Amino acid sequence: GREGIMPSQVENLIKEIKNLKNIILDGVYSHFANIEDTMNSTHANRQIETYHSCVEIFKKNGYEKINTHISATSGILVYEKGENLHSIVRLGIGLYGLWPSEHLEYLNKKKIILKPVLRWVTHVAQVKVIPANYPIGYGLTYITKKNTKIAVIPQGYFDGLTRSMSNNGEFLIRGKKAKIIGRVAMNMTVVDVSHIKDVMPEDEVVIIGVQGKAKITAEEVAKKSDTINYEATTRISALLPRVIV
Repeated sequence: GREGIMPSQVENLIKEIKNLKNIILDGVYSHFANIEDTMNSTHANRQIETYHSCVEIFKKNGYEKINTHISATSGILVYEKGENLHSIVRLGIGLYGLWPSEHLEYLNKKKIILKPVLRWVTHVAQVKVIPANYPIGYGLTYITKKNTKIAVIPQGYFDGLTRSMSNNGEFLIRGKKAKIIGRVAMNMTVVDVSHIKDVMPEDEVVIIGVQGKAKITAEEVAKKSDTINYEATTRISALLPRVIV
């Protein structure tokens, strides 16, 4: 249960709608609660049965041609399966080339190709060498073991990174992975680029996406952040510019 009404309230809702002359009922929808990450379809089947029974009540009350929809990306893959069961589907995360779950990716990746459309990109702000036994960032959570070349990246938890990526996550610079060292701060993060040749200010930094032959997926970022790809991508600040290519 979340938004919406209970099945027992459908008849009364129809009466109310019919009394509202400026309201035109266009459709009836529901949303699966547990279809993307389980082999047990009991709850999903119960939702489908309940939903269909409610749709029938609307049709018996004069709404024979209303739009019906229950499936987001997961429902399309598990329930609809190209059968045109309803007039509308709500392709969500799949539209961005991402799988709703590892389970559905495993079941469908051989017959369906999803290509992620997102690249989260920034640029190196500063490069410098830090001596051995020197702390990096807030809380002194990382101490250099040797002379270390670092790059300061102007993205932090304000922009959508998580603090759980501190001393844990990676970015791509010049086609190689650079490990985050120290804490992710509000609007900057430090990475170790000692192993990457000729890193300079303004070099492209990829947080999610492909750079050369290397890539970091939304799923990798999600795992480093102890979350799911939905959150890893929707956390990206709305203030960051979007470029459609």
